[in-house]
Amino acid sequence: MCSSDLMKKWLLRLAAGMGGLLLLLGLGLWSMFGNAPPIPDGMDLEGVRVVQDGYVACFLADLGAGDMALMDACNDPEGKAIITALASMGLGPQAVKAVLLTHGHPDHIAAISHFPGAKVFALKAEVPLVEGTVGAHGPLTRWFPPNSLALKVTDPLEDGQSFNLGVRNFEVLDRKSTRLNSSHLVISYAVFCLKKK
Repeated sequence: MCSSDLMKKWLLRLAAGMGGLLLLLGLGLWSMFGNAPPIPDGMDLEGVRVVQDGYVACFLADLGAGDMALMDACNDPEGKAIITALASMGLGPQAVKAVLLTHGHPDHIAAISHFPGAKVFALKAEVPLVEGTVGAHGPLTRWFPPNSLALKVTDPLEDGQSFNLGVRNFEVLDRKSTRLNSSHLVISYAVFCLKKK
């Protein structure tokens, strides 16, 4: 067998192996995200409104007296989906008094600059990522540079911490918390459980 035939066989095997790996990666991503039904935009969950922004969702929680808490700041730096949702409730960006960040990835903090008067809450472990002093460490996100939004977390949080905002009480659960059970939807690094006071 000549060396060019051997090289062709080797390249075909390499291509088949790479194709198999890509297929496995695609199936893995589909199993995590592809078969999950989307949360309907505008859905009201007991005073918490779903705001769809592309492939992510953020949430507006009614704090009473026209004040809102924003859980995550979605993916669009212009904040169109959030601002539209607020306007449909007769509110503007100034109504957002607090932004609760589940973690500091770009698709969760992009529109935060539209709420300059809001307090910013995040887990202590996420503060460097949110504030842009470090980059993310995930398999894909580690290739992105640290964010350049000049954010400042005003209220670093701990697992198990409770706090009040308006008419609501929030409890913070780190995704690694042993207190999580099947009734909690764990989609990010922090889970904010809330109820009326």
